Amino acid sequence: MIVGLAFGIVFGMLLWYIPVTGKGQANQQRFMLLFAAGLFAMFASRGVHLSGAGAPGCLVLAFVTGIGWRNKAASKEEDGVNNLFAIWWQLFQPFLFGLIGYEVNVGAIEQRTVGIGVGILAIGLFVRSLTVVLATLGGGFNFRERIFITLAWLPKATVQAAIGSLAMDMAREAGLATETEVGLQILTIAVLSIVITAPLGSAAIEISSGRLLRKPVRTSDDKASVA
Repeated sequence: MIVGLAFGIVFGMLLWYIPVTGKGQANQQRFMLLFAAGLFAMFASRGVHLSGAGAPGCLVLAFVTGIGWRNKAASKEEDGVNNLFAIWWQLFQPFLFGLIGYEVNVGAIEQRTVGIGVGILAIGLFVRSLTVVLATLGGGFNFRERIFITLAWLPKATVQAAIGSLAMDMAREAGLATETEVGLQILTIAVLSIVITAPLGSAAIEISSGRLLRKPVRTSDDKASVA
């Protein structure tokens, strides 16, 4: 974990200056460099038997590089790396969730695991929602907007799908049967969190957006007012 965090921070800061800004095709070069660095983190960590460092390294790498690149972008048009990744995400997203779902054997899921998973998920969502409410204090949001932000943060999918199987994979590679079973339980809980919160959050956003949010309207003197 520490190795992955260190890799993400160091290489992320290095990518702030590569390629040199102002040259053509900068967004494409940044995309390829970030993509290659992420692949290197995943495969190199497995090569040195530190597979647990790969996923955190990728997450921190993208976070750190994003901070630097957004600060250097003079306009939103110059920060086009996000658009490139969005295109590739549409291609790889079905593979990610499909492979995670394939690993779960529904017939082997114990009721106790499901109960524990739902309980952990409920506690986590409560703490998450409370944190969102506190974090938006003083941010210029009204009460309705803060409620909507809380609902919008309910869905959980991407991170759970990306690292949900990490513990099971590590135990399986080490040939540890008992730990592999525990890893499968962790993966099952991760899948449960996706199955429960993704449709629930999507429905909550769809239903509440029209009731809690008001679209700003530009007046003739270019001052925004709430409709």
